[in-house]
Amino acid sequence: MNLRIAVIETEHFEVLDPVIHLLLQIGAEIHVLCSRQVNHFSEFKLDTRLNWHFNQSEISPRQQLQQFKELLASINIDRLLLLTVSNNHLFYSRLKKNGIKVVLGIHDINSYLIPQIKFSLRGLIRHFSKKILFISADEYWVFSNKQALTLQAETKKKVHHIPPALFHSVQFLPRSYSKGQELLVVIPGSVDIKRRNYEEVFAFIEEAQNLQLNARVVLLGAPPVDQLETFRARVNSIRSTQNGRIDFFEEQVPTDVFFEYLRKAHFIWSPVQKVFDNDGESWETYGVTKISGSVYDAIRVGRPLIIPDHYVVDPPLLKAGIFYRSVTDICSILQFVASHPEQYAVYQLQALNASMEFVPEKWVASIENIFKT
Repeated sequence: MNLRIAVIETEHFEVLDPVIHLLLQIGAEIHVLCSRQVNHFSEFKLDTRLNWHFNQSEISPRQQLQQFKELLASINIDRLLLLTVSNNHLFYSRLKKNGIKVVLGIHDINSYLIPQIKFSLRGLIRHFSKKILFISADEYWVFSNKQALTLQAETKKKVHHIPPALFHSVQFLPRSYSKGQELLVVIPGSVDIKRRNYEEVFAFIEEAQNLQLNARVVLLGAPPVDQLETFRARVNSIRSTQNGRIDFFEEQVPTDVFFEYLRKAHFIWSPVQKVFDNDGESWETYGVTKISGSVYDAIRVGRPLIIPDHYVVDPPLLKAGIFYRSVTDICSILQFVASHPEQYAVYQLQALNASMEFVPEKWVASIENIFKT
């Protein structure tokens, strides 16, 4: 059977790459319609098995979508997978043509199911455009098991679940810990107070300093430019050169540096907020209607994950995640590891076992399911 698909992703190469990997596993004919930036950062950018379609120069999103529409009219495909749609929803809904099933990626479930209407012309247009796109899609695609269950309870259409990260065991680099060594805790993602609780991070640093805990937190991302001075001052107010260290980046972290820190980390920490305010458009519950990418960063490199106990993780992470209610819980865990180094090997093994549930072979059936009627 010929499996022919076009995938559109103009924002997130890290969302695109796992999908491409799985599609290649099943021998699909793949057309990737993307932005120049997504192509540049994709690990598959030089792969000749793919048909890449992007503009070499910077063009507006509307011009880009018009090019995509013209291209889709000229190629023969069975499925159209829309991975990230954050604007121009009405235009995306018009990409559908007879005989092609459209699978819509849903990042924020409530923004489609129970959106908050903004009573302005632009707000109303956006609201109804999203509704039209949601209704016009034949099937949906989400990141996590809980998201799939949540959305499936609200629709009779098929909901696919494909994670935003895969684990490649041949690339795994095990981490060890020796007594007296600094414990490196990494928090991936740009500094965004709507997504992550940084007061919790600062409280942890102060408690670690009081306990003389040899730990270092690296915020693997930068704050918005207009918040940089304030954030720098806040970090400097608690910064130490000894126990309880904290560092952050003032500019966008290069991809190679980002993954280098992930691999060096003893723990990946996701101090995620319980609820996310999607610019007044919807309220999303982390772990239920929206996921945190940092959870899957831990899966990608096979590292123990520290996460609030309100976050609903995928089943494989239930035994590998280190859940906490307060920063005191985190300090207690790290103190125990510092005095009992053998415990880190236990956490590392649990993390590896969890990541092994995300090897490509275990998700091939999920991508094949997209082509079933």
